[in-house]
Amino acid sequence: MLGTANNTYTNIADDTLKEVASEIGYANSFKTVNTGVFFSQAAGQEGQVAKDPYFNGDGPDRNSCIYCGSCMLGCRNNAKNTLMKNYLYFAERNGVEIRPSSEVIKIIPLSEDGGEGYEIIVKETLGKNVRQYSLRSRGVVLSAGVMGTVPMLLKMRDQHKTLPNISSLLGQEVRTNSETLTTVNNTGKKLDDGVAISSFISVDADTNIEVTRFPEGADASWIYIPYVPMVTGQGFMRFMKFVFNTLLHPLKTFKVLRYKGKAKDSIILLVMQKSEAFIHFEWRRKWYRLFQNSITAVQKEGDAPLTVSFPAAEEATKMIAQKLGGEPGSALTEILLGTPTTAHIMSGVAMGNDKSNGVVDFTGQVFGYQNLRVLDGSIVPGNLGVNPSLTITALSEFAMSQIPVFSAERAAKIQRIEFSQPLDGQVSDLKGTGDLASALSNA
Repeated sequence: MLGTANNTYTNIADDTLKEVASEIGYANSFKTVNTGVFFSQAAGQEGQVAKDPYFNGDGPDRNSCIYCGSCMLGCRNNAKNTLMKNYLYFAERNGVEIRPSSEVIKIIPLSEDGGEGYEIIVKETLGKNVRQYSLRSRGVVLSAGVMGTVPMLLKMRDQHKTLPNISSLLGQEVRTNSETLTTVNNTGKKLDDGVAISSFISVDADTNIEVTRFPEGADASWIYIPYVPMVTGQGFMRFMKFVFNTLLHPLKTFKVLRYKGKAKDSIILLVMQKSEAFIHFEWRRKWYRLFQNSITAVQKEGDAPLTVSFPAAEEATKMIAQKLGGEPGSALTEILLGTPTTAHIMSGVAMGNDKSNGVVDFTGQVFGYQNLRVLDGSIVPGNLGVNPSLTITALSEFAMSQIPVFSAERAAKIQRIEFSQPLDGQVSDLKGTGDLASALSNA
């Protein structure tokens, strides 16, 4: 469905990453990423229109990737396989209504276990117009990501008391994929061409780093997380090293902090580990929020502290920076606050056998309620050390394939998806009718 294919385009940043992998003894770990982008099937045809290449001509037309680096900001070339081109495209064709600019503010079961359905209170904001309305549904699926789903369920359980039977494990062991960000700054070389995340290596048995870029002109993307010359270590000593280095080399610090022109010649290295470390989300009243209840992230006695400094990755960053003629950098927020930066927050809605060891079952259904499901990164059970998007997709696809048909008459009216012959470099070789249950049973 996502048209995931292997990226074959690399630039000097990727080539340098490969060199460093070889020098540190991990040459075989270098790989270009699998990504949901439509790549040209022949040289010299980048950017050209192609009739739907994925769904037997039944989906929207695509343009092949021009390697502009805009994937994370929004592909303007119609090459990125967004949900509006696959899942939501076919859902709308089969009668699904998608309501944008809407926020669910309350979920109310119509019976104790939701067996009779749910009332959903929605706030819709369109420009200056705000309206609130309710609708009723036989079932509810939450797919708002960890930062949307977990707070919503905690609020329903602990504040509004509309879903009081949710397991006490809700919000526990939220993971950051053990991530941090390092940078290579101001190289004077063009590094912005390619897909936004293009290649990765391992720097030790547990740690991977990925080349990440923004397109030329997207310098504002470097503002929300400011970077400074690299400072290693943890805690107060790291902060003091930063202060000392800034006083000693103020011009260097200013140049790294300066964001103008940065997207063109600088890269971010996304560092990910498989090692276990987590926080817990709880619904608490805090004085600094005027004693209002809100989501609070906490660690408990015995929890492994979150790591914001990964020595092997920092050494690799320095090596890459030296080869590219740039300055290695660290995230200022991590130095000042001692908290990690993550692009992939996961977990908090644990899978289990019952309420005593999980919040949901293997189909994502919330224990204690009928037809209330969670299908997003909240159900990923541990740090993966890699981008979790395909894992989330696989878990969600599997869960939905286990739901029994409610109405055979309605199901017969659904227009099935037909997959095309797989493209060169495409990860999945699934073709023919999109019958996931059969595909899984034959795997």
